[in-house]
Amino acid sequence: MLPSVLAIADFILGKDTIRAAYRNLAFGEKNQLGIPGLIAWLFLLPLSKTRSFKTMIRKSAAKVRPMLVTYNKAGIDLSMNSILDLPEVVVVQTRVKTVNVLVPAFSIETMSAGFFGVFQIALMIARQGLNVRLVLFDNFYFDRDVFHRNLQRYPGLERLLDEVELDYVGDRYLPLNVSPHDSAVATVWYSAYFARKIMDTIGGGPFLYLIQDYEAAFYPFSSLYALADATYAFNYQALVSTKPLLEFMKAKSPRVAALASANKAVYFNNACSAAMPEKADFLAKHAGKTKKLAFYSRPTVNRNMFDLGARALIDAWNKGYFDTGHNWELYGMGIGDVEIHLDARRKITQLPRMSLGEYEEKIREFDICLSLMASPHPSITPFDMAGVGAIVVTNAFENKAADYFAGISPNILVSAPDVPSLTETLRLALSRVDDLDGRFDGAVNMNYPRDWESVWTDEHRALVRVLFGSAPGKASPLSGGNLVERHTFIHPNVGRQAKHPFGDDIP
Repeated sequence: MLPSVLAIADFILGKDTIRAAYRNLAFGEKNQLGIPGLIAWLFLLPLSKTRSFKTMIRKSAAKVRPMLVTYNKAGIDLSMNSILDLPEVVVVQTRVKTVNVLVPAFSIETMSAGFFGVFQIALMIARQGLNVRLVLFDNFYFDRDVFHRNLQRYPGLERLLDEVELDYVGDRYLPLNVSPHDSAVATVWYSAYFARKIMDTIGGGPFLYLIQDYEAAFYPFSSLYALADATYAFNYQALVSTKPLLEFMKAKSPRVAALASANKAVYFNNACSAAMPEKADFLAKHAGKTKKLAFYSRPTVNRNMFDLGARALIDAWNKGYFDTGHNWELYGMGIGDVEIHLDARRKITQLPRMSLGEYEEKIREFDICLSLMASPHPSITPFDMAGVGAIVVTNAFENKAADYFAGISPNILVSAPDVPSLTETLRLALSRVDDLDGRFDGAVNMNYPRDWESVWTDEHRALVRVLFGSAPGKASPLSGGNLVERHTFIHPNVGRQAKHPFGDDIP
């Protein structure tokens, strides 16, 4: 009887009206019922107190089933960066001996500093006479012509495709052809699985692992954490970005510690983008009353600690630390489509994304930079900024401490990663902006490479020679490979992992 009565009420007053009235009665929801709703409310009031009405509601709720989430092999493989769905590898006896540098998905518009390391290592290996091939193993949009044109924006990479081969195997349509004597370079944790597959296919042996951060930490304890962490026990030798990261990895991984003791895991310093300033230009640019601060961060990248940095800036602003007699302009670099309000009237100005050349020119304008990194890797931005004379506020983390940065430049101030400490360190940075001579000296005497020619030493070249052997001579760009002049494949899962596998973006 009751369902029939309610069905008639639904027909006359409407389901939404009856539902709103019921939720008002059952849960006390404050909704605008209107005249029809009030009628429905009065109609339901006596019914809602009856046992039969309550029984009917309980039975209806019991019929509701949770939404079924479906998993299958393809979907799970994608969620794990396709490490179980890698391209096929086929040995071709006639292919020239090649070092295969495994390159993850990227966009040329948002190429990060980590990719500069990948491509520069490929060039360093090629310039020792070895045949090198960039292997694009992720399924993503890629246009070779566009890539080649855009490389002209990146000093030192203009002739990359003239010196190395390039194969796209991300669509899994064709296998990766290798010689019986090939080697591999893993450049991101999930490429280590492909490097291992290549080496197993040709009979075993170590690959070269380019480690630019402790990448397992990019994920909360999870499947991806376990899979990333497991790669550090693979059979490899390593090039590790920066000394503190190598020291951290030695403490973290017995495999890395053993390799380092045998000179089979060595560190290098990714070149920064700080052009040496001329003193007259530096003084002219910074002697005025207007001063500029850059907050470099990426809200979508957890290790950049966006919230912590933004909160420290807001605190410093509201405590009056910027009341130094200067006209302060505050800018966000890399922060994307977000706004940071310092108070009710003032917010940070967002800078648009820039090319590398524009970025190198822009950073010369800044007096202070706030750049944080929740990682044993220092990131490159503090060196970019310190090298052009800005006072940089960054953070300590694990074994990455103040003494490491002090050995690079006095322009870098190191804080504990908490709001009070960062706020106080910002105050100290603000007190030093008028010491132009000290800032200039800290820039020109910075103990950090400003170009890739200064990065590679005999130690790095020896590691490559021992691991990869002698040079077999160069192959033609199409020798036994799968090179296609234009690729327009789109990966359905390009996004979370593929976007930022490495360190800092050029804003």
